[in-house]
Amino acid sequence: MDESSKTPARRREFKKRKPNMKTLSCKDLGISECNFSAKAQTSEEAMKMATDHATHAHKDKIEEMGKAMNPEQMKAMMTSKIKDEA
Repeated sequence: MDESSKTPARRREFKKRKPNMKTLSCKDLGISECNFSAKAQTSEEAMKMATDHATHAHKDKIEEMGKAMNPEQMKAMMTSKIKDEA
C-alpha cells in the first residue's frame, strides 16, 4: 500500500463508503419479462422484497416452482442468485 492511501482524507473517504447493497432481480430468477429488482442492505431484506413481489406479480411462476422444488430448495436457489451491487 502506498503512502498516499494512508492520508487522513483517504481514511475518511474509506469510512464513508456504504456497504455493498444486495440485489435480487426477477431476471436473475429466470423471469425475463419482468424488470423488478430488489435492492437492500442485507440478503435477507432483498430476499423478502423479492418474495413479496413474486407472490403478487408472479403467482403462476411461484406455483410452477413450488411443484418442482420444496421451500428449502427454493430458498437456497434464491439465495444463490443474490448479488453484491458493484
